[in-house]
Amino acid sequence: MKSSRTRKALGRPKGTSIHKGYGEGKTSADVAQELEDNYGLVETFWNQIEDKVAERLEDALSEQFEEIVKMDQVPKKLIPDAFAEQIIDDFKGFLDHEEHGIKTTAARRGVSHLLPRPYARSNPPRPSFIDTGLYRASFRAWTEED
Repeated sequence: MKSSRTRKALGRPKGTSIHKGYGEGKTSADVAQELEDNYGLVETFWNQIEDKVAERLEDALSEQFEEIVKMDQVPKKLIPDAFAEQIIDDFKGFLDHEEHGIKTTAARRGVSHLLPRPYARSNPPRPSFIDTGLYRASFRAWTEED
């Protein structure tokens, strides 16, 4: 599911700049670290999906094991890329549907740096932690095999 916080939905054409001075000098990693330090978003997300991920991992490894037995060879990747993609989709839904249970003041006030007047009182409320969408779009998950 895509967030409704897009430039098009907010009346901003693609390629227009985000409000001047917003997030100046910060990378998406800096913002992610700040949000984690202040709100524990990823930790809360992980606590909610940990059991589901374990079940998915068991299913994925079981399917791979069956393939190994049938083909007598080990696949290059034991855990398919789709596994990490599902975690990414789950996180985006977690933010979109505010499953974290946190409603920030900025979100209630509709602060949006995609709009010409980001702090205007007439701005509609938005989901917490989805202002420009960069944090949401930058989330990555991956698997490593030893």
